[in-house]
Amino acid sequence: MKLVFINHVHPDTPHVSAMRMYYFAKAMASRGHQVVLLTGESPVQPGHCLDASEITSVIVTHNWTKPLVLSVGEHAVSTRPQGAESLPPLIRRIRTAWRLLGGDGVHGQWVANAWPILEKIAEAFDPDLAWATFGNTSNLQLGQWLAQRVGCPWVADIKDNWYGYIPKGLRHAVAWRFRDAAGMTSNAWLHLQAAESWGKSKPKKVIYSGVAEAFYQVPANDQSDRFRDVLLVGSIRSTTKLHVLLSALKQWAEALPVCGQERLRLVYAGTDSRQFNEAVHQILLPCTVMNMGQRPLEELARMTQQSLMNCYLTSDVSFHHKLLELLVAGRPVVCFPREHPESRQLAGGSTTGFHECATLDELVTAFDTLWKERAAPTASNQLPAWRWDDFSVELEKFFASLVQTGREQRMS
Repeated sequence: MKLVFINHVHPDTPHVSAMRMYYFAKAMASRGHQVVLLTGESPVQPGHCLDASEITSVIVTHNWTKPLVLSVGEHAVSTRPQGAESLPPLIRRIRTAWRLLGGDGVHGQWVANAWPILEKIAEAFDPDLAWATFGNTSNLQLGQWLAQRVGCPWVADIKDNWYGYIPKGLRHAVAWRFRDAAGMTSNAWLHLQAAESWGKSKPKKVIYSGVAEAFYQVPANDQSDRFRDVLLVGSIRSTTKLHVLLSALKQWAEALPVCGQERLRLVYAGTDSRQFNEAVHQILLPCTVMNMGQRPLEELARMTQQSLMNCYLTSDVSFHHKLLELLVAGRPVVCFPREHPESRQLAGGSTTGFHECATLDELVTAFDTLWKERAAPTASNQLPAWRWDDFSVELEKFFASLVQTGREQRMS
């Protein structure tokens, strides 16, 4: 199949929003498909974007054992009116509604710059299917336009909760705008169910984002700092939840012998450094505290594999993909508060210890249990097949069925 994936966030961006489309593009290319990834400007190579006149030549000469990444910049004059941020709330809401219902979404200039690139892709590549990710409607609009231009199906990938990004009064109207999507994928049942109003009768498929190979690597045994870290990973979705977790950690650590407190270390690895720093200044812990910020994937994998336990804060509305990585890493996982049934079911498919804690007392109990068991041999972990390549098998089948259905409809 010839596929076009669309995501505004460039693969060079050190954020989870850049990973899903790019990693699946690589996986599908390794399975013999030709994949073009249309994306935004690289933060590593700003301004490194092709002109529309170069696209045909690049497509003809590309080595299709890997995806063709085409960067589109937003370098033109901004369409945002002067003083836009100081507009009255009503006017800002009207502007937002227009962007969602009739405009080019939150990345309007990027969409405008992408039109001539997509036109050349349509002519020189003639894709069988377009896959556009929903973190914003700009991606969806480009996927929809390309499909209409070529006459191929397009698929909306719902990687975020629909309710959290589209105002309540606009959801049905926005769904109506993109009603011609041939199918929907999502990185979680939770997110797919939230978008049910978009297309209840459309073909749908949950395709979880994969776990990087680094989490599957067996760590070296000789690690002097191994199993001393309480590692807090990912977004701090609620400062209230963070305060409860830190209060439980403080209560538990203060009951340890001094030698235990001296060995213990709380480490944070995530993007919310400010919130973490503010919280640990308010709740003084009797152990070392380290704020590592966001870490490269390979380093994060090593940290999770060598910790005493890996902790994260759950969200009421979002699926926490980090859970799959932590379960593969093999060290005990502690989440606060309770998880969604979907996440609980995934944890049940792994032999890694999974501790859901609804209260401060349950957190204290989990911390104490894992501390006492720290010297016990690590159980043999039968690692689940959650690599990007593993999940790409179902993605390939789903795309192939939509392409076949589209061809049959055009012939009838």
